Amino acid sequence: MMYKKISSRQVFFFCVISVISLFTACGGDNGSSADEQESLQSSDASVIDDESSSSVEKNAESKSSSSFAESEDSSSSEENVDPEAIPTSMEGVNGYMQKGPFLSGSKVRVLELESGRTLNQTGLNFETKIQTDDGKFKLNARTMVSQYVELHAEGYYRNEVSGKESEAPITLYAITDVRKRDGGLVNINLLTHLEYQRVVYLVKEQKMKVYKAKAQAQQEVLAMLDITGSEEFASSEDLNIVGSSEADGALLAFSVMFQGDRSVAKLTSLLQSVVNDLEEDGKWDDVAVKTEIADWAETQDHEGYLDSIRKHVADWKLGPVPEFEKYVRHFWYSNYRLGVCSTENSGEILKNGNRQSTKKAMYFVCENKAWREMTDFEKDTYDYVNESPWTAGFTGEVRKGAVTNNYYAYDGEKWRETTEDEREMYDYVNNKPWNAGEYGERKNGAVTDTLVYIFDGAWRKATKYEALWGLCDESQNGNSYDGEHICSDGEWKEKALVTGSLWNMNPERFYQVQTPEVVECTGGDPGVMDDYGTSCFQNTEGWWFAYDCTEENPGTVARFTPIDRNSDGSWKLIMADISDGTIIPGGNLVDGEGLRVTISTAGGASDSPAIGGIGFYWTKSKSAIDISSHEGFCLDYSLSGSPMYVELEWNTDVYGFDIWKAPLSETNGKTLKIPWSAFSQSGWDKNHSTTIATATENVVRLNIVLQNGNINEWTSEFTIHSLGWLDECD
Repeated sequence: MMYKKISSRQVFFFCVISVISLFTACGGDNGSSADEQESLQSSDASVIDDESSSSVEKNAESKSSSSFAESEDSSSSEENVDPEAIPTSMEGVNGYMQKGPFLSGSKVRVLELESGRTLNQTGLNFETKIQTDDGKFKLNARTMVSQYVELHAEGYYRNEVSGKESEAPITLYAITDVRKRDGGLVNINLLTHLEYQRVVYLVKEQKMKVYKAKAQAQQEVLAMLDITGSEEFASSEDLNIVGSSEADGALLAFSVMFQGDRSVAKLTSLLQSVVNDLEEDGKWDDVAVKTEIADWAETQDHEGYLDSIRKHVADWKLGPVPEFEKYVRHFWYSNYRLGVCSTENSGEILKNGNRQSTKKAMYFVCENKAWREMTDFEKDTYDYVNESPWTAGFTGEVRKGAVTNNYYAYDGEKWRETTEDEREMYDYVNNKPWNAGEYGERKNGAVTDTLVYIFDGAWRKATKYEALWGLCDESQNGNSYDGEHICSDGEWKEKALVTGSLWNMNPERFYQVQTPEVVECTGGDPGVMDDYGTSCFQNTEGWWFAYDCTEENPGTVARFTPIDRNSDGSWKLIMADISDGTIIPGGNLVDGEGLRVTISTAGGASDSPAIGGIGFYWTKSKSAIDISSHEGFCLDYSLSGSPMYVELEWNTDVYGFDIWKAPLSETNGKTLKIPWSAFSQSGWDKNHSTTIATATENVVRLNIVLQNGNINEWTSEFTIHSLGWLDECD
């Protein structure tokens, strides 16, 4: 690149010659002798001689360097030429705009500065754009009044951390002496941006030479992230994130750590905060943000994400990827007060020394010349006094971790994490597992005193109600301490489930409805024929069955899940195996829950609703019985979906279809008291007028029904847990 310089002496002599020529042509007399004029012209000719001018240019170029180690007299020493304001051409100036590489369409703006003493803008500037996605730019030729210019790079960029293009543009600054740029190279990057404001301050306020100010500012910026040895680095304008030098690696590390997971807006805000802080004293004092960067860097290192960042940069295929990782590691090592990890301190274990870190409780081990996070197991099973892992224990021994609240057991070969029972059922005073207890003895867990263990031949965790009331054995059978639960069949159960005298999940009854004339299958042979000549499991009475009213209301639809149909087309509940009464998997009977069925109805109208439900007859002959001596029902159920009803069905030929019913609301497990006063009629059957007494004295069937008076489909999932009389809810 040719930097074309015009000295003040040349300008002066051009003017003198012009004036002399003008006076000579006009016959003027300026009072000088002919000899003086000849001498003056001779002197001027020597100044403007091409060969002489060329030699001055070459001398200026020979002093151009990218190093800061340059004398203050590197500029022209010609008499009357200001070395800090040498007119300089921008022809051939080029470089790279990088955060990551700026994208095509990004702009570089060049602002003329009046001199290296003031760095004031003259108001003259021009702009160029990059045409490719590698961030490279080149400036058109133009002569500036001094060798110092300010550059602004603005555009979208490739994010080194995410590998994606930035979501918004960013602006970076640089200030440079173009005469000292080898080959005209001026890169704009994060370092040039961060040092810019500090350089201006040092020049204007401290009266420092520009090259010295830049050298000092660059070292101060790099020191922010504990990058040392930067005295040997090239100028920031020479550095490239896809270069091969140590300094290039430092630049990439800087760009990566400041980027982090930040958006462009947050990154821009952070950079402005840093340059403001650096401006006057060259120090960045924001310990919190430094710690935040260190925590992020440690996570990237520990999780292997630095490899991903390297791959992102390599995939750009713009040049080699410098060794940035060591600078990232050195920063978080230093921030955590860990120091160097080398062969000399291999195996050393240290705790994070930065109390502001989110990882302040973390321990690190020096391994293969790198610090890494210790697992909870490693740091817990380490003897910090003797600086060695735990020695072997005895089989069944339990110890608390050295750092966390975890517990570890020795299994005869190695230490491992305990099970909850191993941890809780241990005598830490005498260092042995619990001894056997008395039958029914209860004891709180050794570590967690809200856990209760009970002894019934061996220690085991107590159930919720065993923890409250002890073992449910013969001595406790029938006992109830809260009115809601009772000891039955060796376990504490909800009282309604046990005492539901009409129906419950008692397998000894084969899950039959306890109607007055129930077929007795309990303890008997399921194949034994009753007096009606049918097997007890095939008889309608004593069992829940499903039904619909599609024949009575043509056009309506009802479906049940997972009910299928009998050979005669009727619905069949899938409940128990007819050979032994055991629950059939995938059927309607859910062990420990109850009888579950999903009902859907559609196509109904207000005067002909779509109906589907389950129910049972009270007698074999389907005749009426009188239940008015009771006060109502106690129903334990769950319902999700459309509302349903409990119905007292009678002989409709006599009393009409407007039967008495009580609503069931949507709930997840509820014991509902349903007194007779909760029942009512719809009122649409005007031909019959009855009372609840009529219903209870003449009931034929009990139904739990989904009644849909709309054309659209309604669906309900219903589970009945138990059914008894109202006094059983007390």
